[in-house]
Parts: sequence; structure tokens; C-alpha cells
Amino acid sequence: MKIGSQFASVAALALLGGAAPVHADKIPLSLGWTQAMPPGPDTQVKITEAYARLVARDAFFWAWPMVNVYNRRLAFAKTPQIMMAGPVPAAPLNHLGMLTDYIAPEERLVACPNQDVVYGAGSLALDLSPVVMQVPDFGDRFWVYQVVDTRTDSFVQLGKMYATTSGFYLLVGPDWRGEVPKGITKVFRSPTNTGFVAPRVFQDDTSEDKRAVQAVLTQIMMYPLSDYDGTMKSMDWSKLPKAPSQSSGEEETKWVVPDKFLDELPAVLADAPPMPGEEARYAQVLVVLAAAKNDPALKQAMTEAAADRTRNWLRHCSSSAITASSCPTIGARFPTRQRSAAIISPAPPSPSRTFSSIRRTRRNISIRTWTLPVRGSTAPTAIR
Repeated sequence: MKIGSQFASVAALALLGGAAPVHADKIPLSLGWTQAMPPGPDTQVKITEAYARLVARDAFFWAWPMVNVYNRRLAFAKTPQIMMAGPVPAAPLNHLGMLTDYIAPEERLVACPNQDVVYGAGSLALDLSPVVMQVPDFGDRFWVYQVVDTRTDSFVQLGKMYATTSGFYLLVGPDWRGEVPKGITKVFRSPTNTGFVAPRVFQDDTSEDKRAVQAVLTQIMMYPLSDYDGTMKSMDWSKLPKAPSQSSGEEETKWVVPDKFLDELPAVLADAPPMPGEEARYAQVLVVLAAAKNDPALKQAMTEAAADRTRNWLRHCSSSAITASSCPTIGARFPTRQRSAAIISPAPPSPSRTFSSIRRTRRNISIRTWTLPVRGSTAPTAIR
């Protein structure tokens, strides 16, 4: 139910003293209402610390995903070449790196990854160049390329569920007006210049399938349009140079830091222009940020509000009554896990089965197990 209809229902109940709900007629918007609305707060009115704190709390909530994606771009921009950074691949902007097996439990790039796919990762900077994504022939194997913009909204349809054919696909930014070269199958336009790419390719837990999947993994590549020549490129991901991991501990990498949030926000908002209806919110935040530049007390109040919002999220998500899917990954902890032997379970007699909402026609489905401590017992527990 939309907020407006919720408000109308509550108001009707109040007027009727708790009588049965009344369906109010939708009130049409006034003509020219957008022109009548101010673009933001009156700059001649004093901005109090309490108001600045409220604006910061609100902005930290809705801009958190955008700052997260933008800071991943800043981190990948420092990568000199495609490499393994500890247990995860890293690549310069507009390139990607691939694993050759399941992701290791020691990774801290993202919380709660899938455990039946081979991952890749790369950061988009479409203001620097459009990029070409190669799609090899995956046959009957499940695969999907997750490609999101600064807002974490997907803007491509590349995967088994989309019946995508092999070929070359072009990702362009919102302002790109260049010529599409011959051989490009389809063009996807991102509403922002920054984004993140995470290919996923199914692999079962047999040694045979681990060998078989390598052929298609080598052809999963992303590169600037200037490198495109119409031929399918390949790379042996098992031979990437290795560098130490930049992350440690039991939590996901802190991509959003409250103390830096206010300084980073203007660049993020410039990268992700306001969507229809967001203009006033953007103007409000930018006016308060401008005032905080010259007022240390305002900035301190806003920084404290961002930190307080983080603490409240952690306290909220640590409650046993809260499910993980209802919380952001702020401070998400990774359980200590030890790999144990893989178990292969035969599929039922039917020719296909549903797995993660995807139909696949494999005779066997891989089940991975993890050794977990069980209270009152020293025996491992298998999660299937």
C-alpha cells in the first residue's frame, strides 16, 4: 500500500471514531504543483544542529547503498592490474577478475555469498569509457551477470533466465552518444556512471565439473570499448598474480564509514542525479552540507548522527527476532567455518528440479557441507 493511501485510511478511521475503513477517493494533484514546491530549504533561514542531525540521519539511510558502490569504485581504481587480492579477484576500473572455484570463507568483499557458483568482480566507471562484456556459450549451465548502477539497481538482462545468447554486450553511461561498433549484440544504458559487476556461474562439487567449467570461465571478460576488436578474448584466471588481502577480521569490509560519509556524499550525488521526485531531497542535503563546511558544530552533529544510525542498525540487526534479509550488511559478521568433504546427493527421478528458483537439467546436485560447532556436542553438523 502506498504511503498516501495509508494516510488516508488512518485519517478516515480517526474521523469516524474507529469505524470500519472507508476507501477515500484519490485527490488529484494541483496543476503546476512541482513549480510551486521550493527546490530545497530556504538558505536565509538558520540551520540548527538538531535540523542538521535529522537531515544527516535521513541521508545516511537512503544514500548508504550509493556510497557503498562508489567507494568500491575508489578502491578498485587503485588496482594496478587484474590480480587476486587475498581470496578475491580485483581489477582496474572497467575490467573484471574471475575466480576458478567457489569463493573462500575468508573473503570479506561481501557478506553471505552463494555457495554453488563461481564468482567474478569488477567496478564500472562509465564516465571514463563504455565497456564491452563478453558472454561465452554456457550451454545448459546456469549463469548470470549481476550488473548494478550506483543505486544498486540492475540495468542489464544477461543470464540463463533471460535466454541470453553468446556474444558482445555494450554498457554505456547516461550521457554516452557514440557509435555502436559492428558485432555488438545489445546496448545497456546505465542511469549512473558508477556501477558494480559480479558474474556468477554454476558449478557442482565434482572434480569433473570443476574442470569442465574452466573453459567458459576463461572467456568471461570485461574491457573498455577501445579494446574491442570483435574477437572473443580469453584469460587463464588461475595464473593471476597474487597480492595480500586488504581485509581482515570477522566483518564485511566497511565500505561506508560514518566519519567520511559527509565528505564523500556530494561526489556520490553528482554521480547519481536525482530521480523524479528526489530533487527537493537532494537540494535539502546539499544545502545543509554546504552550511556544515563553514560550521564545525554542524558537521560534528551530522557526523555523530551518521555514527548513531550505524549503531542503531547493528543493535537492531543483532536482535534474534530480526531476519538477516531485513538488515543492511553494515558490520555483517562472517561465521568461522571449516570446509569439510563434499557430498553429492542424487536428484529425484524427474528430469529437472528447482534450485534457487532456477530450473536446471542436471542429474546430480552438489551439496556442500560446513563443519560448525554444536553446543553440547563435538561432532560436526552438516548443513544441506
